[in-house]
Amino acid sequence: MKGRKIERLIKSIVSSVILLSAVLFVLNMVLTNRLERFLKKELVERTSKATDGFYKLSFNDLSISFFKGELKISGVSFTPDPATFHLWESKDSLPDIYINAKVGTIGFRGVNLTWRWNFKRLHFQSFEIKSPEIHLFSPFYANHTAAEIKHSKSKTLYEIISPYINVLSVRTLNLENASIFYTVQNSSTPIIYALNNVSFHGYGFWLDSLSSTNGKLLYCDNFDFKTNRPQTLLTNNDFLLQTDSIALDTQDSIIYIKDIRILPQEKLWNERKQKPDNFLLANIHDIEAKGVFFKRKHALNYLEAHSFNISNPDIEAFNLVNEKSGSNKDSTDIAKTDSIVQALSLYDIISPVLHSVSIHQVSVNDAHLNYSQSKHQFKDIYQVDNFSFRGNEFLIDSLSFEKYDLGYFRSFSFNASGINGMMPAHNYHFQIENMMLNTETKHFQINKVKLNPISTNTHKDYISGQIDSVGLNGLFYKKGTNLSILNMGKLTIVRPQLTFKWYQKKKILPPQSSKAQFNIKNIYKQLGSFTNQVVLDKIKITEGRFEYINIVNDSTKTDEIISPFDLELTGVYIDNIKQKYNLKDIYFQTKDIKIPLDNGFYFLNIGTLKLKQSQLILDSLHLVSPYPKMEFAYKQPQHKDWFDVKIGNISLTDIDIPHYFTHNQLKIGNLKIKDVLLQNFKNKKIYVEPHIVPMVYSFIQKAPVLFTIGNADIKNFSVIYEELEKKGTLPGKIYFTDMNGHFAGLTNIISSNNQYIRLDANGKLMGQGYFAATWKLPVDSLNDRFLLHAQMDSLNLTALNEIITPLVSAEIKSGWTNGFSFNMDASSKGGEIELQFPYRNLKVSLQKEKNGEIHSNAFLSGLANLLLRDNNPSHPEKADSKLRYINMYIERDPYHSTFNYLWQLLRPAVAASVGVSKTEQDVAKGISSFFGKVKRFFEGEKKKFEEHEEKREHK
Repeated sequence: MKGRKIERLIKSIVSSVILLSAVLFVLNMVLTNRLERFLKKELVERTSKATDGFYKLSFNDLSISFFKGELKISGVSFTPDPATFHLWESKDSLPDIYINAKVGTIGFRGVNLTWRWNFKRLHFQSFEIKSPEIHLFSPFYANHTAAEIKHSKSKTLYEIISPYINVLSVRTLNLENASIFYTVQNSSTPIIYALNNVSFHGYGFWLDSLSSTNGKLLYCDNFDFKTNRPQTLLTNNDFLLQTDSIALDTQDSIIYIKDIRILPQEKLWNERKQKPDNFLLANIHDIEAKGVFFKRKHALNYLEAHSFNISNPDIEAFNLVNEKSGSNKDSTDIAKTDSIVQALSLYDIISPVLHSVSIHQVSVNDAHLNYSQSKHQFKDIYQVDNFSFRGNEFLIDSLSFEKYDLGYFRSFSFNASGINGMMPAHNYHFQIENMMLNTETKHFQINKVKLNPISTNTHKDYISGQIDSVGLNGLFYKKGTNLSILNMGKLTIVRPQLTFKWYQKKKILPPQSSKAQFNIKNIYKQLGSFTNQVVLDKIKITEGRFEYINIVNDSTKTDEIISPFDLELTGVYIDNIKQKYNLKDIYFQTKDIKIPLDNGFYFLNIGTLKLKQSQLILDSLHLVSPYPKMEFAYKQPQHKDWFDVKIGNISLTDIDIPHYFTHNQLKIGNLKIKDVLLQNFKNKKIYVEPHIVPMVYSFIQKAPVLFTIGNADIKNFSVIYEELEKKGTLPGKIYFTDMNGHFAGLTNIISSNNQYIRLDANGKLMGQGYFAATWKLPVDSLNDRFLLHAQMDSLNLTALNEIITPLVSAEIKSGWTNGFSFNMDASSKGGEIELQFPYRNLKVSLQKEKNGEIHSNAFLSGLANLLLRDNNPSHPEKADSKLRYINMYIERDPYHSTFNYLWQLLRPAVAASVGVSKTEQDVAKGISSFFGKVKRFFEGEKKKFEEHEEKREHK
């Protein structure tokens, strides 16, 4: 009985369970089917509603597993609605970023949706997405300002689901065989970022009201993706960025990319017949980032990393600007089509994905660099065999380039070796053994620099040489809002050896054309593009050598040599805004200098030169011509006089260098010149085209530099002047020896009216007549007046025969003077002279040539002695005999030098003193001119023709 009850109870329970199971099965089936129908309808409608009708969701199949209640969707398509898209596009109101996605299958696991009545909080175990193909687009607007105003604000992922779900979490998020494309549209070719056929895994996905602004990148605690298939990560109208494999793992904090290539878009350029001015070709072995950390804050994505290393890059850069400039006008429009990417900053490139990238250290190891620049039919190539780089505190964000003084880095260093440059366009080849820069230690170094012409047979100017090393310490660059300053401590250049070679096709060069003109404004312009101010504590050049070679018509060769020399500048300051510079002090020392002048017709040799602590000393100076004085005028194109100058020593002290650079005025305390021998030879056998000669003091007035010299002294100055007459055989000679002089007020800076430079000098004429003179020279060019007073003690007048006899075929037989003096008050046009010339027993002898020999002409000599007065005063034995004083005005012949002008003033006065008045001299000139004309008339046409031919040859 009891057994039957139990049996019936069991049957009842089983029946109830079966019935309940059947009910639950039926109910589950009903609920599942209802939920499937609901989701199929509502997902489409609510997606459209949540996106304001912009997106359209469709799928091939949506199913919920019968037992687990897990959702699976196949053939998903999430695309903009065509009608809405075109409407928004016509109003420039497309979202900042819009999506076009297709997904193979989407599976939600870990939540039974069938028996879930509240969908506000969903926590899935996994989220499986297979074969997704996602396209993201950033539209381009011609009017970006309007676009900013009209853009519809893009909704976040949470804003889309928030009407239905408050919290969505997924423990594991898997994307298999995913392809993601991000296209930035522009007026030319779109920029495309891509990942193709990659596997992505996200862990700890969490989406709530705070996730969109503060949380993890991609809403995950960690994620990784890997691909071993070749990828084209970036495509634009300039290049393709490709790689063979990528691995990213935020849990291991590592990013690894292998075999990266940057390839130019040559196929696209050929199709469009457009080519950018610059492009790259690069191969990189691998890129590895460690200590990687992603975060999201204020709806922005951030990337941080401890290190970022680029290994073995091989980079080639090409510049085609000048190649295009030589083409025809039809290619002008092509040249205008510039690269969109080239105009973008690093932030512009990364900003679609990341708001900020911060890396503790960036390194580039074992790079090989090659840069090619086309210049018309030539191609210049620059190479670096090995380049390594270290950058500290790298930061890219919207303000980083302005925040850091060194671009995107707080500090960096690099080391480059094997630097070569072939520049056929300029006929140069340069080599640098090593170059390094470290902004942390503030040091820059270059070692073993060489520069040579590719060919020396081009008859073009070139520079060659080498430098052992260039070192710069204390390098610091400060970039402010309105002012940037480049500070440098000490610049050291060791053993620079430079040779400049110039080819000239004309023997006579126009003024300032033989060498390139130095223009300080060019330096201001070049430096100003980089920094506003330059401050350099010291520049030091040691063991330098400078040589200048000038070749004229492949025959005349001149050399200018400064070797060896040491140079040191302190307190260098350059203001590129105000275009001013300053220098506190300068030190320069060298010896055996050889400088060519007048196209090689003279050389200035300097034994030693030393500039130190505001003091300049030059020893053993010699201005010498390579041609003998008798041949010089024939060789010199303008038939100039021959000079030879020797100076034992020149010393300048108390040079105020800072004053010169701040006020553009040179102030010198003292100038001393010792042991000078000046020789001058004029060859009148050669015709010289006359030209107006300025007064000697005009060179002081018009000097290119304003200057003031407190005291100037000249000691032991000797002058030898020789002149060969047209029909002479021996030159006449006059010389001054043992001269000493002192300048007071030597300046070209006008400070008062009637300002004069005063020269007090003394010496000996012809080695025996002691004289003293005072010469006042005007400082102001508007004051055309100079004053000269001179007096001489006793002189035996026969000493003057060295110049008189060869020039005028006459000889002083006897005579002496004591107390000779004169005063000149003159201008550049003419002057007045007062002369006192006391002399005794003056006798002369006139000479004539017979059978090639010089003989005394007794008749003319007697006649001359009758006309000349023997003494001045006429009767020195009488106490009341008065001295003859001469006062006359003489007009200047402007075609002769200042010293010849002094002789023009002195000669007629001396002649008047010995008995030939100014009137008689003028009459004699007229008679001589008349008889000369008569003589030339009777010589006939033959003589005239010969003279004409002679002058033409001289010209």
